[in-house]
Amino acid sequence: MNLLWPGDQRAGALMTDAALLAAMVAVESAWLTALAEAGVVPPVCAGADLACLVGPRDAELAAGAGGRREPGPRG
Repeated sequence: MNLLWPGDQRAGALMTDAALLAAMVAVESAWLTALAEAGVVPPVCAGADLACLVGPRDAELAAGAGGRREPGPRG
């Protein structure tokens, strides 16, 4: 199961599901810092370490179960 496909096999360890998820978390952390600097969220949010919120199974969960889409709240 891959979060980004096709072609990810050519990137080796740079583009594993875990590496992609780590990059996504880093981007979200940067967004949170920018929002804090703009005064949209409390200043304490700047520099928040969001990496502690994800674990080894989260890449698999984010990729979904074989591409199967679960129905949302509205079905």
